[in-house]
Amino acid sequence: MRQRLNHLNRKHLSIRWKLVLPFVIITILVMVVLLPFASQLVTRRIEAEADRQLTQVAQSVGALMADSEKQALLSASVVATLPELETEDAVVIKAALDIRRAELDLQELSIYALDFEPGDPAAIYGGPPVIRRLQASQQTEAIRNTLIRQALASGETTSGIAIAPQASQIIGVAPIVSMSDGRITGVVLAAIYMDDDYISNIGQILGADVGVVQDNAVIVSAIDPASGYEQQLQTTLISPDGRATSDTILYSNNSQYRLLSHPLQLGDSTQGHVLVARPISELFQVQRDIQAALIAFAGVIIIISLALALAMFFAFARPLQRLSLAARQLSSGHLDQRVQVTHSIFRDEISDLGESFNEMVEELQALYEGLEYRVQKRTIELEEEQRKLNEALAALAVARDEAIAANQAKSEFVSTVSHELKVPMTSIRGYNQLLASGMVGALNDQQKDFLLRVENNVQRMMTLVSDLTDISRLETGQLRLEYTAVPIEEVVDEVVHATQANIEAKEQELTLGLPDSLPSVWADRNRLAQIMTNLVSNANKYTPDGGKIIINAKIMEARKSSGALAKDCVLVAIKDSGIGIHPDDFPKMFQKFFRSEDEKTRQAPGTGLGLTITKSLVELQGGSIWFESEFRKGTTFYFTMPTANGRAPAV
Repeated sequence: MRQRLNHLNRKHLSIRWKLVLPFVIITILVMVVLLPFASQLVTRRIEAEADRQLTQVAQSVGALMADSEKQALLSASVVATLPELETEDAVVIKAALDIRRAELDLQELSIYALDFEPGDPAAIYGGPPVIRRLQASQQTEAIRNTLIRQALASGETTSGIAIAPQASQIIGVAPIVSMSDGRITGVVLAAIYMDDDYISNIGQILGADVGVVQDNAVIVSAIDPASGYEQQLQTTLISPDGRATSDTILYSNNSQYRLLSHPLQLGDSTQGHVLVARPISELFQVQRDIQAALIAFAGVIIIISLALALAMFFAFARPLQRLSLAARQLSSGHLDQRVQVTHSIFRDEISDLGESFNEMVEELQALYEGLEYRVQKRTIELEEEQRKLNEALAALAVARDEAIAANQAKSEFVSTVSHELKVPMTSIRGYNQLLASGMVGALNDQQKDFLLRVENNVQRMMTLVSDLTDISRLETGQLRLEYTAVPIEEVVDEVVHATQANIEAKEQELTLGLPDSLPSVWADRNRLAQIMTNLVSNANKYTPDGGKIIINAKIMEARKSSGALAKDCVLVAIKDSGIGIHPDDFPKMFQKFFRSEDEKTRQAPGTGLGLTITKSLVELQGGSIWFESEFRKGTTFYFTMPTANGRAPAV
């Protein structure tokens, strides 16, 4: 066996054939393997792309229906404020409804009385002939009755979508409030009928035939019934596990269409399925074009491969043989070796390699003759690079000093602006409170509401100004702290009292867990209250109505750290059952002006400065702060404060 292997190792194959054989193998692979595989892959990808596009269209149907629901609700709200509704003349009201129904592109615009009961007709009906509306299914009538009763009971606008075997509707209901005494006198019902015209308009917008199915029964559809898709609804087209399914159907004009069934998502619920169909002739034409292009591309590759093989066969082998022979002579110590560099029309890598080989040999000879000179030259170059590096470092130091000066100027500017804003904000708030107290005249409810909004916005501005002032003082080192022994439970009581109104407004449960033997902490009382207020306010803002907030505290005994005796400290924890923090936001929580991209977090107002200021205040007083959070389940902030044991009382 070994002799056979040795015999094979002694076999010689010319480099020309070694260069040509790969091109022959590539040609065979392209024709036999890659071309059929690419064709199949293109077919699968085109079908997958068609299903993906149809899925997007199906999802857009639900979005368009949701837009129609908003349109119906907005239309009802606008009509409910018409001055014509204040009159008792039914003819005037009916004329106004007919005009608005045409302007707002509605199928029905009716008014129901205050004493409406299920089954009662509209007080003023504005829509198609009554006989058409009476054909609505009990399910549609039940949804209409529920929305009307809900608007009358709550005094708020409401809307809904009724998908039923008969008279599917998109409904918006708004209460009619009297301008004179604010009483509810009835409701306006605006309806868009989900009929053939409606579904055809959606199909034209999305460029596809659209249908709506509920319980395997067609509610409304623009798909050719001759395709037999209704029979497929009873077998394979509707997936029991809610997945999107697709198939190919044949229209009555012998055109093939790609049909996809997708769950119809309206709000938080699924109401049946939506069907979308598009012709696939264009997709097949694309497939044929791609296959023709692949065949042409394969032919070009084969021709080019043959041409390259021939070129290598006649032009590359001899120069490589010369290089091989010269390299063997060079390895033997003959530095006078040179190779003849030749090329046909254009230079190539072989000719470049020959020239590089000759240059390498010349450089080797030069190295042997002038090694010391080259070392000295390289040393001079390194010294020049070192000089350039020193200049760059000096320039960098200047830029750093300029950046520090710019940051200081920024902090001084923020401090000045914050100080200048305090006076007008205080004046605005004083005048606003003076107006709200009624000292300049009685106010109606709307005026009181406006003044309350002004008060809230002024308070937000003063909070922002206060935060900017604290940030500026922290950055410039001008924040003064007045240390004293502070009973932590007193600060907690103050903070709870200050935030009690906000907590009660959201019906949240606040629990305190403070032991009786808790020692005082060595801190600035006002700044400690600011820390607690920031954390409790955050827990209140980012915890939904009915949530829980827990404030705990305990003593942490002294322990040795890095060979030194650490001070006793009090650990305070503020825990909530709120929306939590996304793990991607953990590293950025204490950065200035950081606001999470989470939509629920964005709903609460804030400047992104509170946690930055809180962290700085905690650390300035010898404590530390951190947090633990589980997304959508809650967050706990911890901070420590050194105890006042052994401290001298503040003077």
